[in-house]
Amino acid sequence: MRRCNQVVGVLLLILSIWVVVESTHLVYTVEFSPGAGFFPFWLGTSLLILSLLLLLYNTILKSKEVKENPIPGKQALWRVFLIIFSLFVSILLFERIGFLIIMFLLIVFLLIFVEKYQWYSATLISVLMVFFVYSIFKIGLDVPLPPGILR
Repeated sequence: MRRCNQVVGVLLLILSIWVVVESTHLVYTVEFSPGAGFFPFWLGTSLLILSLLLLLYNTILKSKEVKENPIPGKQALWRVFLIIFSLFVSILLFERIGFLIIMFLLIVFLLIFVEKYQWYSATLISVLMVFFVYSIFKIGLDVPLPPGILR
């Protein structure tokens, strides 16, 4: 498993370097808001750091060998399906319903049905996460988010 992690780490490192280099060809900021190159640059930088950590952990620190079967069981595959399905539905409804409502519903759904949280915990966490992300994008970066039915 360590060799597999090393190969994946190298591939992700190459991909992240390519993303960072290509993002420098895009506009980083437009007046007082992020441009087309803002997100790819920071995404590539984050991926670069994480791939270096994966390589460091599996090459220099020599992580423990895991003898478990890497193929997930039925329950794990069902959880993956629920996540992908909920993301797909939220993408389809994002413009119509709006950011605040669809993100709240998505996070509540994932926390209750995938992570098995209690409904009150899921609701509180969802409200806090939506407020945090909304604050970053709308207030901090002044990026317009789809209002949907809350016009």
